[in-house]
Amino acid sequence: MGPAMSAKQAAETPHQGSVAELLTNRDPLLADDAGASFDKTSMLALSELDQVDVVAWLVPLEGAFETLVLRDRFRVAVGSGDYSVEAAEGHPVEAVFDLDPAGNWAVAKRGGSSDGVRLLRDNERFFVGATEFLFKLAARFSSKQHAAACLQVVGGVDDGRQVALPEGVVVCVGTDQSCSGVIRGEGLGPRHLLAERRDASCQVADLGCEAGVVLNGEKIGVTTLRPNDEIQVGALRLIFRFHAEPGASS
Repeated sequence: MGPAMSAKQAAETPHQGSVAELLTNRDPLLADDAGASFDKTSMLALSELDQVDVVAWLVPLEGAFETLVLRDRFRVAVGSGDYSVEAAEGHPVEAVFDLDPAGNWAVAKRGGSSDGVRLLRDNERFFVGATEFLFKLAARFSSKQHAAACLQVVGGVDDGRQVALPEGVVVCVGTDQSCSGVIRGEGLGPRHLLAERRDASCQVADLGCEAGVVLNGEKIGVTTLRPNDEIQVGALRLIFRFHAEPGASS
């Protein structure tokens, strides 16, 4: 085996190898290094999507893990707001999040050394009161888009969403913003599974998350799905949908 791929190389490498190849080389490609990421832009282009939306959320980095899905005018403030935090000297007492028509998120902070309004970048960290937050942004597929082949989400905040499966392209599904298919739900891991479609079938591989991938009541390592087969990942169900031609009925 050759030398390990760097995080930069992994981020720039097209992910069109098989599931087996990615599992064999999973350390450089699936590491939690911030530099290693699956190319969402390429995935969207290959899927020929005509309608994509953007999801953004905040992750408080203290206490119990949770995600706060942002909406326009979402407010984090000391003792009030959509999400309440405790005060801390020198830190803003309020932050209001705005979504502009171009899809950019901005934050307006008040009461600290970083007062003012500015655009947010993916993976940016900042304080409001005593709590540090991580801002996360990812493209995801619109529920109105019907891909020729997809994993359809059942349950959770992404119910009805579709993770498109272009022919021969390995798609990583999980909660982390680096995944090609970003979905969220209880028990779902940052990089939960790999999926690769070959014609009318889809090979899926568990990436070792605690909840695993369950098919017919049993945890699986690698398996092949046929149209309308269903797997359980945490609290969510994923159904493999396939149409021979776009718009054709199943």
